[in-house]
Amino acid sequence: MKARRLAIGLSASVIALLLAGDLALTLFVLPNKSIIWRPIPPFGATTFEPQREWVKVQREELAGVRKQHGVGRFDPLLGWNHRPNSKSPAGDVTINERGLRSLREYDDETPKGVVRIVACGDSFTLGQEVSDTEAWPAILESRMGAAEVWNAGVGGHGTDQAFLRFQLLDTGTIDVLIVGLLLENIGRNVNRYRPRWYPRSDTPVAKPRFVLEGLGLRLIRQPYATRDALLTAVETGTVLEELRTDEYWLDEHLPSWLGGSSIARLLAASRVYRDRELPRLWADPEGEPFQVTLRILELFRKVGEERGVQRFLVLIFPIESDLVGLVENGTRYWSTLIDALEDRGMDHIDVVELLRDPWAQRVADRPPVFTGTHLSPDSNLRVAMAIERWLE
Repeated sequence: MKARRLAIGLSASVIALLLAGDLALTLFVLPNKSIIWRPIPPFGATTFEPQREWVKVQREELAGVRKQHGVGRFDPLLGWNHRPNSKSPAGDVTINERGLRSLREYDDETPKGVVRIVACGDSFTLGQEVSDTEAWPAILESRMGAAEVWNAGVGGHGTDQAFLRFQLLDTGTIDVLIVGLLLENIGRNVNRYRPRWYPRSDTPVAKPRFVLEGLGLRLIRQPYATRDALLTAVETGTVLEELRTDEYWLDEHLPSWLGGSSIARLLAASRVYRDRELPRLWADPEGEPFQVTLRILELFRKVGEERGVQRFLVLIFPIESDLVGLVENGTRYWSTLIDALEDRGMDHIDVVELLRDPWAQRVADRPPVFTGTHLSPDSNLRVAMAIERWLE
């Protein structure tokens, strides 16, 4: 009996400590539903303050209280796109009449004797955090002379949105098509509501996506015809249910009856972010994210060839941690991607490998590899030179 009472007492003490710890976490550590700048489940339509601030700014712009600024705008097909003839607040990003990043305009038809190159992708193609002339498409155009390089990159786009944007562009006949593939795109390409894939995103926006259908793909459109409709869905929370169908990133690993427990939420968060680890996604060639991404690249090549494309190139872009892993540990978790591209006869340049030596040899008096979270001017130059060599 004494041992039994002792066991019961210990159990009660453990439970009391857990409850006290859970309460302390709720009151003092997790009052904003985030830890170390990472939101934790359960995720709402907006989970942390920057997302709510974005909605507020959008509402003020619609009401005419705040002047619309920047280069982005709502797009009923793509989710978001560039505003033609716009500039970033800092003046370092210029969008021309076609919605391309460029200080110049382009004719509908390719001038005689000129090679027309179209570059599609996200912010690493756009050249985020460098000036107009420092982005690799602009550098490539200036180095080649008799060439046009259309920079169709849009920040935050998945490969799916980049493909749909390419379809919309009136490009005329193209000689070369380049697709920039940030390794993170594998998760974006199966996502419909941006905070589902990237809970820390400042922009709670919707996007289209492709789903596997037989040996091909089927497009699932984003349902909001106007910016007002999107904002209303986010404000009321209905966006979560309206975009639930065909959203890959639904599992929050948190039963509803444990939604009030901070300990349970932290454990769920560890699983949520583990699910999104890029090595896991690229290690599964038969998985939906991998297969969707590859089929989009195949669509790119097919439509490009219909427009006269003679050469097709995939640029594989890294984030800083990819370079760290390669240089310090020899880790190249995207080797499955490279194998798949080679199996399909798709030319590619692994920018991670291109920047390996500059990263390993970086010292105070050398140009940086990254500017903020994107490629530096020097790295953009290296990319342009590598493409130039590939074109020879």
